[in-house]
Amino acid sequence: MFLGILSVLPLLVTQIFNVSMPGYISHILHVSSVSYGITDMFYGIGGLVAGLITAKLLEKMTKKNLLIDFFLIASLALLALFIHNWREYPHFDKWGMNCLLKAR
Repeated sequence: MFLGILSVLPLLVTQIFNVSMPGYISHILHVSSVSYGITDMFYGIGGLVAGLITAKLLEKMTKKNLLIDFFLIASLALLALFIHNWREYPHFDKWGMNCLLKAR
């Protein structure tokens, strides 16, 4: 049951990405539709490469272990992004972490 719910997350993230990408390209990056097309092309190439890598890894690992590893990698990447952007949000400093992250 729990893995069934988790399997919906990639679909949800993909849909959110596809809906928010045009606004991000035009309003945040201030670039043209050609840039959006190039971004979308590289998104597709990344999906193809990820599918090929996943197929090769499935030959060597079980589905359960591969799923756990992929979610662990995604969680660590999101944690790294959060720590990298910690200083942007001073209301998160209730633990005094900004003094540890003064390298920025």
